[in-house]
Amino acid sequence: MFFLRTLIFVAAAVLVFYWLRRARSAKPTTSVEDAPPTQGLLRCTFCTVNFPASDAITVGSDVYCCEAHRLAAKDDL
Repeated sequence: MFFLRTLIFVAAAVLVFYWLRRARSAKPTTSVEDAPPTQGLLRCTFCTVNFPASDAITVGSDVYCCEAHRLAAKDDL
């Protein structure tokens, strides 16, 4: 009986130790307000890859990710 009590006590102590260690090492989550602003993504008309809106080359209603794709789409016409 003494051995069983000791085993239960040691198991409980180990569980508490790991629980406290895990709770202490948990990193705080960032809130939405702390996150950096994201910029919108656009889809290239030629290759259909998503890219940042700041890199867009716009011709009328068509949006391209680079000058080469704009020229390639122009050549296809």
